[in-house]
Amino acid sequence: MALHDGLLAVVDRERPDGAAVERVFQGVNPQSLIALGEARGVLLLALARRGLPIGELAPADVKRSITGSGAADKEQVRRMVASLLPPAGRRKLPLDAADAAAVALAWGYRVAVRSARIMATPTAEPARGVDAAGADVATSPWRRRPSG
Repeated sequence: MALHDGLLAVVDRERPDGAAVERVFQGVNPQSLIALGEARGVLLLALARRGLPIGELAPADVKRSITGSGAADKEQVRRMVASLLPPAGRRKLPLDAADAAAVALAWGYRVAVRSARIMATPTAEPARGVDAAGADVATSPWRRRPSG
């Protein structure tokens, strides 16, 4: 209950637009995975209670987005996160803080790329224009992508 209330307090204080969460990966210690799963469930519940959109990324996707390699180690991630942050954030971050920042940066990058693709997608209706003879013609070669 304390974790849930603490997370709600942070969400209420910071008022984020959304949240990014790293997916659980397989591990060797079952007890640690159980505890992680329980804490993650509390986090997801708190975020859902505040109506926040939640993005999930696999650890390898986070590493690939930040370092260019899905097999990067924690120290590589920390160095790249520090280089991507403004000068005030470039001090040596704890590994957990660097991991959290990496998830946020990777999700932000993914959202930005997705938005750019949506903006670049042609509309269903071609642009209209007038040819040299004054006739109304379609001026765009783009066609709507089939759905499904």
